[in-house]
Amino acid sequence: MNQNGTQEEIKEGIEISIPARSRRAPRVSPEHRTAFLRSRYAILHRQLDAVDDPARTIVRGRRKVARSLNRQASTRRSRFTGVFKNHSKWQALIDIFDRKTYIHSYMTEQEAARAYDLMSLVLKGLAGLTNFDYSKTDVLDLISNHSNIIDKFCSNHS
Repeated sequence: MNQNGTQEEIKEGIEISIPARSRRAPRVSPEHRTAFLRSRYAILHRQLDAVDDPARTIVRGRRKVARSLNRQASTRRSRFTGVFKNHSKWQALIDIFDRKTYIHSYMTEQEAARAYDLMSLVLKGLAGLTNFDYSKTDVLDLISNHSNIIDKFCSNHS
């Protein structure tokens, strides 16, 4: 690595300059992000239509694993994935295109966890990482109760 932030290679007497790899993901346009989210939302609905038994658990929630037992518990940490405390409210954040993306703020930790679950299901389909177990009817209720999240999320980022 040289002073200009490029990596130099010498191959059979020819010097090739390769730009240093950026740690930050490239910025995606708001229009592209909105179109992507709407297409993933449609795919989730198709996956739900294919499920026959509405009471069977189709998405298994995973517990967040503690990183260290010796560390003192922080008041900002949550026991749910994708949820963080900011002052008096709980925030839901998710990675979209390798960038942490703010979903919304909530009064309770569980509300923020459910918002994270909805966005995870929209982005990854039924294979998404969630905090709770969901059946088909639970997912449909989650979508109907939090339908404003996707609309607000797309409008804020378009």
